[in-house]
Amino acid sequence: VQLIIPGKHNVLNAAAALCAAHLHELDMDLAVASLSSFKGVGRRWQEWGRIGGALIIDDYAHHPTEVEATLTAAKHTGRRVRAVLQPHRWVRTARHWPALADAASLADEIIVVDIYSAGEAPIAGVSPQLIVQRLQNGGKRSSYHDLNSAQDYLASSLEDNDLIITLGAGDVWRVAAGLVGS
Repeated sequence: VQLIIPGKHNVLNAAAALCAAHLHELDMDLAVASLSSFKGVGRRWQEWGRIGGALIIDDYAHHPTEVEATLTAAKHTGRRVRAVLQPHRWVRTARHWPALADAASLADEIIVVDIYSAGEAPIAGVSPQLIVQRLQNGGKRSSYHDLNSAQDYLASSLEDNDLIITLGAGDVWRVAAGLVGS
């Protein structure tokens, strides 16, 4: 089976789909052909377009495990991975910011934007800067931006071998859309 969407997690999902097709005695040739043309679902490794040679991707990954899986797949493309990370919810960020920073550290550069609150009230002492500082302390190139300044920064510094990937369950996809002019 040849997949057009990257990542070990997608390979495992494809294997599970083939097992289910086999158990239900479906046409395996059709199942394999379908998987080889499957482009995925919205907000999961969703390609927004290209700018020159730079590839612009959006992914809903917002939990540390998802971020790690998605960035592992991104690293396997051989491109310079520049992630725009939007922490999701104040309570989750308070609980998981170290693990989120560690997962994001797989990228070559990490831009952390404002926390997507999803209706939660801010928590004192919790901020995107906690993630940025942990990344910087680990020697990673990382900075804080709002959505607009992240888009401006990336647009002014794109290189042909870049893979720009927006990560988060909120509105971080707007950076990807803005970069390609959608």
